[in-house]
Amino acid sequence: SARAAGRGAALAVLSAAPGLEVAAVGQAPEGGAEAAALMAANDAFYAALNRVLAVDPSAMARVWSNGNGVSDFGPFGKMLDGWPEVEHRFGEEAAKRMGGTVACENAAAFVGDEMGIVTCVEAASGLMIDGRPVTVRTRATNVFTREGGAWKMVHHHADATLAPVSRR
Repeated sequence: SARAAGRGAALAVLSAAPGLEVAAVGQAPEGGAEAAALMAANDAFYAALNRVLAVDPSAMARVWSNGNGVSDFGPFGKMLDGWPEVEHRFGEEAAKRMGGTVACENAAAFVGDEMGIVTCVEAASGLMIDGRPVTVRTRATNVFTREGGAWKMVHHHADATLAPVSRR
């Protein structure tokens, strides 16, 4: 399919970068433990995001770098710079009591020495917006850096142009 060809081309370009390893779902390159650690950090982000939807933003501080060099370009158009802005936004989202869940589907990890990138499709379902259930699918890119030997998120970008929001 065109989608598979596009993903394959992106993986080929990124895997040609010096010092960058690629691990798509179901694959483990040399150093697969690093890709697994990066994917675990990505999974921790989505677990924290689901806690935000369940009204608890506290886990976000553990998965994000807490410095000024972070950014979040969420699916609703806000561009946030620095941990204070990002943390505040997750608090606002928790207060909305949207419920539902977000899953990271078709994830691919790109692992470097000090930076890692995970791309995926975010599948959100059961969100309550304006009193109605909403389903959203977005393309997402999550960027991580190493801090104290652990992967910490420094950038999240969710692009809502993948598919229109559907309201049931």
